[in-house]
Amino acid sequence: MIFFGGITISGGRIRGLQSAVFSDEAVPKADVAVQLKRVQTLVAQSGAVTCDWSLYDEYRISTTGPISLTFTGATDGQGCILTLKGGNAASLPVNVRFNSVSLIYYPTTGPGAIDKLGFFYDLSELKYDLVSVVKGLV
Repeated sequence: MIFFGGITISGGRIRGLQSAVFSDEAVPKADVAVQLKRVQTLVAQSGAVTCDWSLYDEYRISTTGPISLTFTGATDGQGCILTLKGGNAASLPVNVRFNSVSLIYYPTTGPGAIDKLGFFYDLSELKYDLVSVVKGLV
């Protein structure tokens, strides 16, 4: 184990280092999980749409007709953002958990309507908890 200036090197791992340059090569952050903000944009959608949260953190879906969503692939505690444009009916999957006040989601209607929904995945319950609904963005 080597320790210097708040940085510990042990067993091939560097702790306490945010970033550094050695021999013109950047060393990735050791203690911080690198998580990219990944966005998938889907246009002219209707019918069945699958959101694979292992591939993207946000889905932006423009609809031309009603859609039926399927969610899959999230990790425990992962935040998932769904943006719906177009004002068409959207059926959320059965693995979405609502609160006791809002038992169903009704999208804002109209061709320019935009709604943004936020979910957290709960692995112990196998549910996507609906934690945020922002309706009628302009």
